Amino acid sequence: MSSNVAWARWDMPLVDSQAEAAVPAEEPSLMSEAKLAELHDKARREGWEQGLNEGRAAAKQELDAQVQRWQGLLGQLTEPLAAVDTAVQTQLLDLAMALATQLAQHEISLHPEQVMTVVREAIALLPSASGRVRVQLHPDDARFVQGQLSADEAHWQLVENAAMRRGGVQVSTENTHIDERFETRLARTFERLIGQAAPAESVASPDRESVA
Repeated sequence: MSSNVAWARWDMPLVDSQAEAAVPAEEPSLMSEAKLAELHDKARREGWEQGLNEGRAAAKQELDAQVQRWQGLLGQLTEPLAAVDTAVQTQLLDLAMALATQLAQHEISLHPEQVMTVVREAIALLPSASGRVRVQLHPDDARFVQGQLSADEAHWQLVENAAMRRGGVQVSTENTHIDERFETRLARTFERLIGQAAPAESVASPDRESVA
């Protein structure tokens, strides 16, 4: 017996490869990005400040080392030098003075307020009622001193002299001149250190003050 059985072709359903698409990663929030930027800026600032502090410490260490070497050299100069040739003594003295100049000029550039002390000490040597006071200074020192004058000092006439070293001053009135240039003070200091200083100078000493 034969029978016609209705049948239909069965096909396996297609699997859509896109059906289960991966869930996209969550985008970072604007707040998170701002926080990261803030942390980055903070780290950069801290790194810059650390580098600056390290640089200052290194510079101070080098300056301290130079000062120690200078002090050691000066100590040698104060010892008896009878066995040392005169030419060698002169060379040592010149070297020590050159080093002292370099260190002192560097120190003055870092602490210009020292110049104000030199100016006031020099003017204090003037006789009372000296009249108009004329103060010669290196241009950088003159600009600094100008901003430090008190009301009682405002009448001082500041004169820029580019030929002078920083830290030096020449004070003059109509009848008096006081030489406190850097070179003059340094020479007096070395004379005392090597035991060749003249007797204590009075205010009217020719190399310090002259009265017309």
